[in-house]
Amino acid sequence: MASRGELLYPEDDRVFLEPYLPAGNRRSTDSAVPFVTLTFATSLDSALSLAPGVQTALSGPQSKAMTHYLRCRHDAIMVGVGTAIADNPSLNCRIQGVGGYGGEGLTGQPRPVVIDPQGRWQLTSETKILNLARQGRGKAPWIVTAKTPSAENAKLLE
Repeated sequence: MASRGELLYPEDDRVFLEPYLPAGNRRSTDSAVPFVTLTFATSLDSALSLAPGVQTALSGPQSKAMTHYLRCRHDAIMVGVGTAIADNPSLNCRIQGVGGYGGEGLTGQPRPVVIDPQGRWQLTSETKILNLARQGRGKAPWIVTAKTPSAENAKLLE
């Protein structure tokens, strides 16, 4: 049974996805072309949230578990700065058995990548990505920006 925060993804569902994923032993360095998967969720009326700035769950438990399983099969998970600011996402994988959730080290954890050209994302002690990296439940993020980080952000990233 999964402990609090861990997700279970049934073997039957994994078998269904396997033909569409790279081999489990494939490393990103094995090919000059990256393997990329785009995932998103919207409501039936194509909304992303109930209102601007309101974090809204748009998928159920099975979809959430599948999303986390896909994360453990990829090298990175990338979001834009708008998502980082609005949602304070974790951007890790919580499938039972990956690194940080019963597995060794950070095996199966994707690298969080935040695209922030103008340096708008203000990191705090409440930033989930940083806290999970410190707890060994996720990798430290790569923040892609054209700006030098503020002194406060630089200190939090150390």
